[in-house]
Amino acid sequence: RVNYSPRILFSLFISLKEYLKSYYENDLQLSKDLVFLRKYSFLKEEQVLENENIKNKIEPIKQKLEKLLTDQEILEKIKQDPRLSIIEENGNLFLLVSDPRGYIQASGRTSRLYPLGLTKGLSLVLVENHKVFEHLKIKLRLIGYKIDFKKLSEISDLEKIIQKIDEDRKIVKKFMEGEIEEFKDPVKTCLIIVESPTKARTIANFFGKPSRRSYQNYWVYEVSIGNYIVNIIATLGHFVDLVHQEGFYGVKKSGKYFIPVFEPLKICRKCGRHVSISVNKCEVCNSSDFWDKRILIEFLRKLANEVNEVYLATDPDTEGEKIAFDLFIYLYPYNSNIKRIEMHEITREEFLRRFKETRDINYSLVCAQLTRRVSDRWVGFSLSEEIQKYFKNLNLSAGRVQTPVLGWIILNEELRKKEKYYLGRFYYNNNNFIDLNFEEKEIANKIRKNKNNLRLEIKILEKKEENINPPPPFQTSDLLKSAWEVLRLDTNTTMNLAQDLFERGLITYHRTDSYYVSDYGRDLAREFLQKQNKENLLYTRAWGSPGTHECIRPTKPFTVDDIIEQAILNQEQILSRNHLRLYNLILNRFIASQAKPAKTEKALIKIVLRINDEPIIEETREVIYEIKERGFDEFLNIIKPISLEEKIYDITDFKLTRLSKFVPYTSATIVEEMKKKGLGRPSTYSTIIQTLLERKYVILNKGYLIPTKQGKTIYEYLKEKYPDLISENLTKQLEEAMDKIEANELDYQAVLKNLFIRVFGII
Repeated sequence: RVNYSPRILFSLFISLKEYLKSYYENDLQLSKDLVFLRKYSFLKEEQVLENENIKNKIEPIKQKLEKLLTDQEILEKIKQDPRLSIIEENGNLFLLVSDPRGYIQASGRTSRLYPLGLTKGLSLVLVENHKVFEHLKIKLRLIGYKIDFKKLSEISDLEKIIQKIDEDRKIVKKFMEGEIEEFKDPVKTCLIIVESPTKARTIANFFGKPSRRSYQNYWVYEVSIGNYIVNIIATLGHFVDLVHQEGFYGVKKSGKYFIPVFEPLKICRKCGRHVSISVNKCEVCNSSDFWDKRILIEFLRKLANEVNEVYLATDPDTEGEKIAFDLFIYLYPYNSNIKRIEMHEITREEFLRRFKETRDINYSLVCAQLTRRVSDRWVGFSLSEEIQKYFKNLNLSAGRVQTPVLGWIILNEELRKKEKYYLGRFYYNNNNFIDLNFEEKEIANKIRKNKNNLRLEIKILEKKEENINPPPPFQTSDLLKSAWEVLRLDTNTTMNLAQDLFERGLITYHRTDSYYVSDYGRDLAREFLQKQNKENLLYTRAWGSPGTHECIRPTKPFTVDDIIEQAILNQEQILSRNHLRLYNLILNRFIASQAKPAKTEKALIKIVLRINDEPIIEETREVIYEIKERGFDEFLNIIKPISLEEKIYDITDFKLTRLSKFVPYTSATIVEEMKKKGLGRPSTYSTIIQTLLERKYVILNKGYLIPTKQGKTIYEYLKEKYPDLISENLTKQLEEAMDKIEANELDYQAVLKNLFIRVFGII
């Protein structure tokens, strides 16, 4: 019986949402109804009936469910669903669903905390209805638990497990009877430090509802994970930076050594400018309102002093390693038991695994980041001060990556004015069309003059079957390119959205230049395809060898609908439409990379455009004219076959466009160029483009990066006076040197020495 109880309605809705979609105009409205029911699930039916306002809101929801449950066609589909079980008794329909939170609570009680630790526990599930059991496994996954259920017959050491349970019980009994007086406190305390508040919340929520405390707007989350009481706090990114005044732009020279000098960050709340600790008024906006990270350091020291252990869980790249190193330096006098955690995805399983697999700070990574920071400061500050002084404008800047990239954009615009061609689109046979390129103006004039006498001849020269392999999963540059081409999201927006998805535990680390897929990733693809009843498409690939990072992929076998349901079940904020679109792009690309090739029929064809019988354009090209098996393309839909028939067609219409051979750069294509030429890194691509836009060196016009007069003026000045410092070669050499420093193949002091001579020997 469908009644007015929000709890029962919510349970029915969450289970039947796939079948309820046809009753809604869009998924958003369905999600809003689910959120509404979840919000009021504490109310009993009588309370709803007494409140006219809530009753009126529930009424249309209730009617949709009643309509669905009387539709025999839909009921038959539900009965065939491998995860839903509907039974009929005495003319009444019952939907059987699992209780995942009930299972977690019940199975947790099989193990107890006692003075020597945790007792051994064993959870046995008696499965009477396999559909309900499948439902339980899926819902457990949605609330964050990946449990590997095993058949009892598959457990070879069952007797040993039961023996250990009995031994623990005997010890507990002796404690209770006073026979054992020894006490070992099994619970330790620890502090886990991450960069972002979202990441801190996500980790804390893996282990129930955390308690919270705050100090000067810094929140600490506290949870229990068995034998540890865990405190989690975020630094909100970097908390120290090079000083401004000392030595050479913050780097002291002592004999043959260069010593970078760092101090806590002080940031103007009004304009965001970083200032020295000693500054009391911002020189740009005159504000005296600052965000001083000395307060954070003071609080972290206090927390470190309270706990047994400190874990540094900053991002798994050189920048994250440098933040971890800074934390180590500031906290070591207060707690020497400091460990490094390297998490490549924010999931419960990954956290628990990495929590046991800690390591020391990797000083090679720290030195590589120090080299990057010092080189940015030396080249950037020296050139920036020069142009600020010359052009009398404090908002100008230059840099070892941003300035060469600006040069590419300017050169591209110059080439676009010179190199031109014609694109002809010719329509035939009921709005089919074919595009032909040519350069001669005479041909364009002939086509226009003879528009009623145009013919298109297609000859098939050769046919063959060919398998087309899928593209690899995303790395950073590919993601930025596809996000623009498919979703029209610029690089800055894409990286911010990806950061949110990473911190919510939905994708792996998004700043990567690796295509590698781990064993876990391949198993995840298998699990996803099994859920979609498409396991026949599975064709796993590693796409390379293990390295520092993986590709960008989902962390769970979740569709967009699953993510929305997870947010509702966990009472989290539902992600924005763009978050979900980007996630779906990443999911489809990853699953396609683990799917079978597409089987196609290809043809080598000759295309001849004629005026009457005179050929004016001839071209040979290979085309796909039939897909035999879609394979990976079921997820990407990028293979577009054309209808093919040997024939001479009349041209019904045409369009000629004069185009440049050089297309203006978009954010995505400039990132692709940076990757190809070895400038910048996944963590800096977006920042470089954003800086060029903020300085008004380039503007965005319909998604294209167009250089401004100011950008051209600045670049020409620097090119004339300091060609060596703004050359691609300098930046490329530094990037290669930093890679060698990371691999412990090169001393960073030697790199700084060479750079010092190049910069300060010129400036």
